[in-house]
Amino acid sequence: GLIDHLEELVATHRSTVVLGIAAASDRWQALSLLASLSIKPETVISAGAMIDPGSSIGEGTVIHSGVIIERDVSIGRGGLFLPGSRMGVGSRCGDAVVLDSGSQIEDMARVGDEVHLGSRSSILADRIVGPAALILPGSIVTTDIEAGVIVSGMPAEVQPGSVTNDPQES
Repeated sequence: GLIDHLEELVATHRSTVVLGIAAASDRWQALSLLASLSIKPETVISAGAMIDPGSSIGEGTVIHSGVIIERDVSIGRGGLFLPGSRMGVGSRCGDAVVLDSGSQIEDMARVGDEVHLGSRSSILADRIVGPAALILPGSIVTTDIEAGVIVSGMPAEVQPGSVTNDPQES
C-alpha cells in the first residue's frame, strides 16, 4: 500500500517526512527508501512523553504521550513507541522497532532492527532479541530470542512455523 507510493508522496510533499507506519517491516522499507533519496525523517516526541535527557533517539522516531524512556537508553532510527511503552535503564533497540501500547524493554536488554513488541509484552532485563522478531501481545521474553522468529506466551516460546525474515535482505 503506502510504501509503494512513498517515493511519489515524498516528491510531492518534500518539506517534512514523518513515519506513521505501524508494521516494523514497512517502517524498515520506508527508512531504506528515504535513505536512498537522501531524506532524513523528522523525529516526533509528544509533550506527554518522559525521556531522560541522556538518552539517544534516532531520526524518524515517533514517541507518543505516556512513553517512558529511562537513563542511558539508545533508540535507532524510525522507531514507533505507542502510549504506555517503556524502555528501562541502559536498554538498546535498533532501527524500525515498534513498541505497542504497554510493552516494555527492561534494563540492559538489547533488541535488533525491525522487531515488533505486541501490546503488554515484556523483554526482561539483559535479554537479547534478534532482528525481525515478532513478540506477540502479552508475551514475557525470559531468554534470548533468535532473529526472525515469532514468540508467544509467559514465558515466551518460539511458535511452530515461525518464518525467518532477515531485515538485511530487504
